[in-house]
Amino acid sequence: MKFMFNRTIVLLLILVTAFISIKCNTDNSLDKEYPVTFIDSNALTALLDLTGAEKVSGKQMTYTDANTQEHILVKINIINPSTIDFETNRKINSDSTQNYLFIKSVVESILESIGYNVFIDSLVVQFTNKKSFLFLLGGKYFTLSQNENYLHHLRVIRFKEHITWQKTLDSMLQLNELEKVTLIADSLSQISRFSALGVEYKIYVLMLKLTDGKDKSPDFTKFKSLVMQELEKRPLSATLYYYLACNSFVEEHYSLSAEQLDITLRQLPNHPKANYLRGCIYMLSNDTSMAKKHFLQVQKNDSSLSNDAIKNLLKSKLILN
Repeated sequence: MKFMFNRTIVLLLILVTAFISIKCNTDNSLDKEYPVTFIDSNALTALLDLTGAEKVSGKQMTYTDANTQEHILVKINIINPSTIDFETNRKINSDSTQNYLFIKSVVESILESIGYNVFIDSLVVQFTNKKSFLFLLGGKYFTLSQNENYLHHLRVIRFKEHITWQKTLDSMLQLNELEKVTLIADSLSQISRFSALGVEYKIYVLMLKLTDGKDKSPDFTKFKSLVMQELEKRPLSATLYYYLACNSFVEEHYSLSAEQLDITLRQLPNHPKANYLRGCIYMLSNDTSMAKKHFLQVQKNDSSLSNDAIKNLLKSKLILN
C-alpha cells in the first residue's frame, strides 16, 4: 500500500509538472495573440444559455496564406457546457440534424457577440469540461472549426441590418451629407450590436473633415483617441490602421504611415485608398518601382481614384511598356 501510495504521489507530481510546463510554453507564445472583446452582451448571453456554459472566452490572431495575405483566426473556449455530451462530442440527446442546427446557432451567436466589424476568416470553437478528472491537463474537450466561406455566408444572413445601414451611410457619404452620417452614427454607437459600426463611421467622417484642407492646423486629438479606443477592442482591424495611416500622412510622419498602411495591406491587399497612399509615400522616397506597383493596384480596384493614380504614374515617368 505504501508503494502504491508513493507511486500515485509521483504520478500526480509528474502530471502537475507537465501541466505547468504546457501552461508556461503556451503563455510564452501569446505575444501575437489578443483577447476577444464581446461587444454584444445579448448575443453573449444567448450563447451561454444555448450551451449552458459557465464562461466563454476567446483569443484572436492572424495567420498568413500561401499568397502572404494575412487572415484573422478566432479561438473561442466554451467552458463547462452542460448541453454537451463529451462521450459523443455533440449536443445531449440530439440526432445529426439537431446537432448541426445547434452548432450553427453556436457559431451565429459567437459572430454576433463579437460584432459585424470583426471579419473572421477562420473560427475554432473548443468545448472544455474542466470538471473532468483530467482537469490537471486542462480538462476534457473537443474542438470544431469553421472556414471562411461558411463564416461569410452566416455573416450575410445574421448581419442584414448592419449591411443595410452600411449601404445607407455610404450613399450619404457619396452625397457629402457628413452631418447626417454623423447623427446616424452617433445613434448607432449607443446600441451595443451596432456600436462598432457607428463609431467607425464617426471616425471616418472626422477623418474626412480633418483632411479636407479647410483647416490649416487640424487637431487630430479626438480622432486618434477614438481610433485607439476601438483598437483596444479590435486590435487586428485593418481599417482602423488605415485611418491612423491617414493621420500620420497628414502630419508628415511618412515612415509611421507606411508601417500602418503595410498592416492594412497585409490583410486587404486590394484596398484602393491604402494602395494609393502607399504609392504616394514610395514616390516621396523616390522608389518609383514600388510606387508603380501600388498605383496599378489602385487602377484595378477603384475607378474614382484611377485618374489620380495615372497622374502619379506619369509624374514618375512610370508608363507601362
